[in-house]
Order: sequence, then structure tokens, then C-alpha cells
Amino acid sequence: IAAVDGTDISGDMRGQGSELVTGPEGTQVELTLLGADGSTRTVTCTRATLRNPSASGQMLEDGIGYVKLSNFYSGAADSFRQEVDALVEQGAQGLIIDLRSDPGGYIAELTDILDYLLPEGVVFRQHARWGSETDYKSDASCVELPMVTIVNADSYSAAELLAAELKEFQGSPVVGERTSGKGYSQVTFPLANGGGMGLSTATYCTGEGNSLIGVGIVPDVEVALTGPEDNQLQAAIDLLLEEL
Repeated sequence: IAAVDGTDISGDMRGQGSELVTGPEGTQVELTLLGADGSTRTVTCTRATLRNPSASGQMLEDGIGYVKLSNFYSGAADSFRQEVDALVEQGAQGLIIDLRSDPGGYIAELTDILDYLLPEGVVFRQHARWGSETDYKSDASCVELPMVTIVNADSYSAAELLAAELKEFQGSPVVGERTSGKGYSQVTFPLANGGGMGLSTATYCTGEGNSLIGVGIVPDVEVALTGPEDNQLQAAIDLLLEEL
């Protein structure tokens, strides 16, 4: 986007681009688009609120509920809970949670999901660099279904910790590929020159205090995604059927 309603947003104006693009729902904005070949064109867009839920679910055969959790951004826990509740109402006897290529997100969303899924106990720990420790606990309410998670090399941070805690707390097996192994939290500190410095200020661990830093999760069933068929999902289905 090179200009908004005729206002050039290149250079120093780049930071004001989102402010110029946004506005009251239903109003229009004219965007000048710069193509890779240097050509420009103008389009008129109608402003609207876009909602992209973090979770989506569907019933598979043999009473298996499948939920794809794409991220842990704001609202992810509510989105996930709605999908799982709907699957339970439809008669799901087991649950597959797909965390492939999930980049993580907010810890508050992760701990809410862990609280929703798991019975009473410590489900997550945070160790600050200055020595303090915060324990996150689940209440007794839980989802009483056998579960399997699917991960890959791009399952990151909160996604890894969800799969790891489900395995640690209740033995839920993991299918797929070894994960990235991220277990730090970062804070960005502003610099006087307008830049910023991101520093790791805490480590994240499972309820039993196990860190995934540099290790990740080694799946119980290691399966690489090959060909047009989703053989990782099929492996998760086969594994879950053994528990039903």
C-alpha cells in the first residue's frame, strides 16, 4: 500500500498507515497499491470488522472430534472451548487437537485452555530471570475424553507447551514431527533512537517443571507429512481408536 486516500505513506509516514486505513465500519477508503513491477493501481475498499477464529472443529468417523488450533492470540481459549463443547454435544468420544504450524501467542490463552481441558493441579510454571516463580493451576472441571495432539517442526511456544502438558498430566500421546523447542518469554524494551531490544526475561515449563528449550517434543509416533493424504492425521486417528 503506497497511499491512503491520496496520502503518501512511504518513508516517515509509514507508521501512520494503519491509522489512515482504519475507520468507521461501512465507510470507504481508497488505497493506492504498488505492484512488484513498479506499476500502481487504485482500489476502493469498504471498512468492516473481520473476525478470524483461532479454532475450528469437525466430527470425524467413529466418534472422533477434531479441532485445529491455529494460534493462541486474543480470544483463542473461547474459540477453542466453543469448538470442543460443540463436538462433545455431537457425541465425540475422543479428541484430536491439531497444533501443526501453530506459532503460539498469549500465555493467558494457553493457561485458560489447560484449565478447561485438565482436572485439578499445577498445569504451567513460569520462572522469572530475577528468581520468582508463578504456578498456574487448573480447577477440577475438565474435558473427560481421551486426547491425541498433532505437532510439527513449526509448532511453537504455547503450542508445544499444550501438547507437552497434556502428555505429562494425563498421558495424551503426541503424533507428528519434533517441535522447535521454544520456552522463553520476551519483553521488548524501547530504545532512545526509536528502535527496540527484545530480551528473554522468563522461562516457561510444564506443571512438573520440565523445560522444552532446545529440546522440543519428540512425538510418541513420529510421522513426516508425505504425499497428498494427511498421514499424520490418520496416525492420530489410529492411535485414538486404540484408546476408545
